[in-house]
Amino acid sequence: DDLILTSEGKAYINNIPVTAPEGVKFRDINGSYLISENNELYILNYNNDICTADYVCDNIASFSENSFRSYCISTEGELLYLDDYIENDKRLCTPYPTGIMNPISTTHDFFVDENNILWEINTRKTPPVITKKAEDVVKVGFLTYDNGIVTGDVHIKSDGTAYLIGTTTEVSLYTP
Repeated sequence: DDLILTSEGKAYINNIPVTAPEGVKFRDINGSYLISENNELYILNYNNDICTADYVCDNIASFSENSFRSYCISTEGELLYLDDYIENDKRLCTPYPTGIMNPISTTHDFFVDENNILWEINTRKTPPVITKKAEDVVKVGFLTYDNGIVTGDVHIKSDGTAYLIGTTTEVSLYTP
C-alpha cells in the first residue's frame, strides 16, 4: 500500500483519504499505525474502499526503529509492543508495556535499554514474554561476521566483543 502523510496532518492510503476523528492531525505513520499531534495512537481499518483511523491509546511519543514488528515508545520512554488482531471484521490493537525504558539500539525483537541490558521479546505468546539476555551491551544489529561468510543478528558489548544475538557465542565481525 502507498502510505502518505501530508504536512497538514492528513493521511492517505493509495490516494484514498483516511477518515479520522474531528480535529485529529497525524504526525507519523508506520504500517497500519498513525500517531497524532496529541500523541495518540490510531490503527487503520479498511472497509469497502473506506479507510478509518481508530483510536488505540494515548501518550505515544514515536515508533521504534529497526524492528520488524510493531513497537512504539511512550511519552515516558517505555517500549510498547502493539499486538493487532481481528475481531468482528475490525482490526484492533492491544498495547503491551514491556518495562524496557529508552531503547538505545534495536533489531527485530531485541532491544538494548538505557542501562545497556539486552532484552528479547517473544511475541508468539500473549501477553508477550520479555527475557533478559545480556548485560553491558552497547549495540545490536544485522551485521556480517566470520570473514564475511555469515550475516545475522549480533550484540556488541562495551569492550567491542560481538556475540550471536542473545547468546554467549562469540563471533568476529567482518571489516572488508
